[in-house]
Amino acid sequence: PRTSHTATLLLNGQVLVAGGIDNTNSCLASAEIYPGTTTGSLATARCDGHTATLLPSGKVLVAGGENASVALASAEIYDPVNHSWSPTGPLAVAHRDHTATLLSSGKVLIASGYTSGNAQTTVAELYDSASNSWSSAGNLGTARAHHTATRLQSGKVFIAGSGTSTEIYDPASNTWSGAASASTDHFFGTATLLTSGRVLLVGGGAYTAVAELYDPISNSWSFATSLPAPRAGHTATTLPSGQILIAGGSGGSGYLAGVVYDAASNTWTNAASALVPRAHHTATMLLSGQVLIAGGNDNGGVFSSAVRYTYDLGIADSRRPLIGSINSPLFVTQPLELTGSGFAGDSEGSSGGTNSSATNSPLVQLRSIETEQIAWISPAANSSRSDTSYTSAPLSGLLPGAYALSVLVNAVPSNAQIIQLSSDTIFRDGFNGNGL
Repeated sequence: PRTSHTATLLLNGQVLVAGGIDNTNSCLASAEIYPGTTTGSLATARCDGHTATLLPSGKVLVAGGENASVALASAEIYDPVNHSWSPTGPLAVAHRDHTATLLSSGKVLIASGYTSGNAQTTVAELYDSASNSWSSAGNLGTARAHHTATRLQSGKVFIAGSGTSTEIYDPASNTWSGAASASTDHFFGTATLLTSGRVLLVGGGAYTAVAELYDPISNSWSFATSLPAPRAGHTATTLPSGQILIAGGSGGSGYLAGVVYDAASNTWTNAASALVPRAHHTATMLLSGQVLIAGGNDNGGVFSSAVRYTYDLGIADSRRPLIGSINSPLFVTQPLELTGSGFAGDSEGSSGGTNSSATNSPLVQLRSIETEQIAWISPAANSSRSDTSYTSAPLSGLLPGAYALSVLVNAVPSNAQIIQLSSDTIFRDGFNGNGL
C-alpha cells in the first residue's frame, strides 16, 4: 500500500510507481512496475511532495520531496533498462510540493515549493540530462507550493495556484512574467491543457467547485461549469475522447469518486461507479486507453489496490484497428507513415453484418505524454484509403517530445504506441513546431 507516490508512464508502456507513504506512515524508498513487480529502490526514501518526469531518453528524473519532515535538495535518475537508480548533482535549494515540467529542449523545469518547514521558495531550476547538471531558471514572482504547471502550445510554462496570481516562464529568455489572475486559488487543484490551447483549472483551494479556463492568446479567463461538488487533492486525466476524467479527491462531505468534463458541451457527468473514493492517488493513461488509478488513501487508511478505468464504448476488441509499424526516426515536419490492419473500418447493414467500408477514413490522434494535449492529424492530400496503411500530411504545430499515437476508425480506438518526435533543425526552448 502507498499514498502520495508518483506514477510515470514509461516508453515501453509500463508504469513506474515510486516513493510515498505506507499504511504504517513509513516513508518509502521502494518502487514498483505495472504490470510487473518491484524494481530497484530509490537511493533516498521520499514520503511525498516529490515529482517524477519522463526524459527523452526514456529515463525518469525523480526530484525533491521530503523525508522525516525535511525537504530534499536531492534528485535521482531511474534507468528502465537495468532497473537501477543513480544520483544527479544536488539542486540549489530543497523543493517539496513543487512542479516539474519537461521543456521542448528536453530540460526539466523545477519551480517553487516548500524549501524549509512551511517556508515557500521562489527559486526555479533547470535540469539538463545531457550534462547531468542543474542551472538557474530565475525566480518566480510569487513563492508557491501545491501549485500547477502547464506547458503551453508555445512551449512556455503557465503557473497557477497557491494564490490567485499566475505567471509564465519563457524558456527562450529564461525569464518569468505575470499573467492575468484567476478568480479562485486552485492550490491542490488540477490544470489540463485542452485541444483548443486553453488551460482548464478545476477545484482545489479550500474545497472549491470552481472550474475556469485560461486563454494564453488573450491572457484572459472565463468560467467553465462548476464541479457537481467541491473537491481538492484529485487527479485530472485526458481521455481518448478528449473528455477530462477528474478522479478522487476530498470535499466538505468526505472522499469523492469521479466525474467527467466534456469541453464541447461544458458539462459534467458522473464517472463509472468502479472508481472508489480516495485522495493522494495517481492516475496514469495506459496505452490501452484505460486510466490506471493506483494507491491513495481515505479515512480507513492507505490503499494497496489499483483499478483501471475504462471509457466504455461497448465495442468488442476484435473491431479495434491494429497498428503494425510507424516510420522512425520521426521529425516534427514530416508525415506519419503507418501500417497495420482495420484502417478502413466497417459498416453495419440492416442485417447486422459488417463489411469493409472504403468511406470510413481513419482518424489519427497524437497525445502528448507531458501535457496530455490531444492533436488530430490530417491525412495526406489525395491519399488513397487502405485497410493496411495510412500516410498523413506533414506534421505541423507540434513540439518535440513523446506522444501516444492511436488510430480511430468508426470511433473505435486502437491501442496506442509511444513515438518520439524529434526536431530536424537546431531547436531552442519555446519555439513552436510551426516555425521549424
